[in-house]
Amino acid sequence: MRTIARVACIQIESRFPDFCTRVLMPRYGLPVIGSVLQKAGYEVRVFIEQVAPPDLDWIVTADVVLFSALTGAANRTYALAGQLRNRTNAPLVIGGEHASSFTDDALDHFDYVIRGEGDQAILELIRALEEGSPLDAVPSLSYRAGGKTVHNPKGAVPQRLDTVHDLSIIHGYPREDGLALLLKRRKVKVICVQSTRGCPYLCSFCVTPRLFGFSYRFRGVDAVMADIRNKLPYGRDFLFVDNLFALNRRYTEELLDRMIEEGIGERNVFTCFCRVEIGKDAPLLAKMRRAGITTICMGLESINDGTLRGIDKRQSLADTVRAIRAVQEAGINVSGSFMAGNEDDTRESLLQTADWVIEHGLRSFYYISVWYYPGDPRSPHTPQRQIMPSFDYLTGHFVTHFPARMKPSTLQRAIVDAQRRFWSLSRAAARARHGDFSGALHLAAHRFAFRDVERHQLEYAEFLESIEGDYYDAGECLRMDRVVNRRLDPIVRRGVESGVVQLDSDSRRARRARPAPGHAIAAAVGGSHVR
Repeated sequence: MRTIARVACIQIESRFPDFCTRVLMPRYGLPVIGSVLQKAGYEVRVFIEQVAPPDLDWIVTADVVLFSALTGAANRTYALAGQLRNRTNAPLVIGGEHASSFTDDALDHFDYVIRGEGDQAILELIRALEEGSPLDAVPSLSYRAGGKTVHNPKGAVPQRLDTVHDLSIIHGYPREDGLALLLKRRKVKVICVQSTRGCPYLCSFCVTPRLFGFSYRFRGVDAVMADIRNKLPYGRDFLFVDNLFALNRRYTEELLDRMIEEGIGERNVFTCFCRVEIGKDAPLLAKMRRAGITTICMGLESINDGTLRGIDKRQSLADTVRAIRAVQEAGINVSGSFMAGNEDDTRESLLQTADWVIEHGLRSFYYISVWYYPGDPRSPHTPQRQIMPSFDYLTGHFVTHFPARMKPSTLQRAIVDAQRRFWSLSRAAARARHGDFSGALHLAAHRFAFRDVERHQLEYAEFLESIEGDYYDAGECLRMDRVVNRRLDPIVRRGVESGVVQLDSDSRRARRARPAPGHAIAAAVGGSHVR
């Protein structure tokens, strides 16, 4: 039995900057957990390093300390947990993307790990700690007992997502926005909101199934609107963090109608994530624009149809072109992200993709280096092909495998060159000359923001040169017969040996019942779930 009244929630930044470093945007998960706990009657404070340095003097007074971490921030998170071990006897708990995949590793530093979604599991864990009841009943919990590691069965995904978030629990979160914040902190603010969670698609590279399963759940429209209204005092630039916005047309129309009715889009701007199928629905796109959605982010991944088939993306280049055209005709910007380092990729194809993006008028363009968790059954790479010298480099900005058709250092530099080609000051100047000052500022700001990222990427390319050695022939084709004998990096070895990294238990069933293309999915997963 223990008394738990005060809970500290902490999120530490990665060692290296990324393309969100200049964006003041507390990630969605931890404020949700904090708000759930606050609603349950606990005193909660959320410390997000990107917003303000954690107040360690307050944290050591907490009865439970919760962490959430991306893998790129794991080492710095572990270091802080070690410091707190010397100052508090409170249980240390971690959840989120990293802990859900590197669970055994995280247990070397924390008392408890919550795998997957924590909305309900965290309450059950805290109540079990308060009551001294057995931990084996807490779903999705991992811990060590009697010298053994215990992984409780995964619990059902939360169905009630209606908690309205209280941003005031975020330590040091400013109300300044726009120019005032830019001048004061050299950052722009984006506020996260969610209407749905999960995705039924089966893209082979995506982390979503491991965190959320293959379910697709809806938040009550009243709760979404209340959440938006509750966050309006903090800014006007919002991001729907839904893995897949607008999948269910009926639900999406209900939400958009409410946003239009309340005039939300007249004073605020929204960004969301969609697949290319959204391009087939011009009336819905028009309504999205009236509701205030000004940018749609698409995971386009590749302009190579063979690559798209290989990663189970279930879209073609022709689909992509049609979608971009339809979204732009609706007056909405398109932001595209692409994977770099697929089996068919070459340096030339990566640069050609940047040219293609410019030709098709996308507002933003991002390359994410392909990487898979060690032991992920979907990975096309043998463990010997994975390069993981440190968690610090597992951010998507750094090359973490031996590509098939170019050296890792070549891939790393190609990513930098492609991004420079798009985010160029000469393109910004051309926009300005044609009177598009907003577009010019957008390009120029990103060019400067990427400079810090590129510096570390290019330093890392030198490290890659030191290890690629004799694994490639003169034409930069990977020598499989040589790389297969490469000694595994420690992170890879531990990940493979742990056996914890796996898809949701429903993955086999989901793969047998593949969703139909396009809006047929909406009919399949929508209906009875709409509240």
